[in-house]
Amino acid sequence: MHAAWRATGDKALLERHLKTAEGCLSWIDDYGDRDGDGFQEYETRSPVGYENMAWKDSGDCVVYPDGSLVKGPKALCELQGYVYDAWARMADVFDALGKPERAKALRAKASALFDRFNEAFWDEELGFYAYALDGEKKKVLTVASNAGHCLWSGIVPQERAQRVVERLHLPSRAGAGQDDGMDFVFRVPRHLADMSQRRLHALVSRRFRVVRSQGRNGSEQRPHPPESVETTMRTLRQVDYFFTPKKPLDEAVEFLTPHQRQSRQTRARRRCFHPREAERR
Repeated sequence: MHAAWRATGDKALLERHLKTAEGCLSWIDDYGDRDGDGFQEYETRSPVGYENMAWKDSGDCVVYPDGSLVKGPKALCELQGYVYDAWARMADVFDALGKPERAKALRAKASALFDRFNEAFWDEELGFYAYALDGEKKKVLTVASNAGHCLWSGIVPQERAQRVVERLHLPSRAGAGQDDGMDFVFRVPRHLADMSQRRLHALVSRRFRVVRSQGRNGSEQRPHPPESVETTMRTLRQVDYFFTPKKPLDEAVEFLTPHQRQSRQTRARRRCFHPREAERR
């Protein structure tokens, strides 16, 4: 809403969607912070519910450096950035709508969260933000690119932003819990058979989101070699094509490996002879 308003200058848009935005702000306070510590956390209450409910939601995506699973409630670093950004943007909205007291209150909350977050999540020895706080409020010091979301949210101070960017650009370290990092997307084609479409899309799109954010808080933007961008786009095309069953097989598939092309043809033949598929036809 804030972005659309800033792009169009349409104040009526704010008035039209204010009630919904107010509901989101209430949810943050009433449900997002489960224990009143000032941070957003999540934990499933169902035996069949999602173990992880952040932007990466696979069951094994939040781990300690040794690869063991983190137990909730989990306060992921990027969730705090999302809330900081929401409060700061809604303060602008309330200013525009002639409600300066609401704007002042939200800016005070955003400022307090900024201080709490940088105190609780930053690890000086690592030179990076903790992936999360676990159920015991201990830092999960796995190096993960989730901290890149914090860059665009504005919750990272300028004096730390460059250190975060530099760590994000380091090659991923082998071993359990050591991030699927910034350069991981360039290795994705080797793992297509083992990963879901949603997770692959997340890994590819995240790189662009993080890189775009690096100039927001004064950090130095580094040029990315054309071959890196080309590889990333090639990966995204592979994901789209490999997992889309309705595309005709005679479409151009120059970005598929022979093995992927053969697997796709095999799956297509199986669908043709599957009883349920025959009924649909």
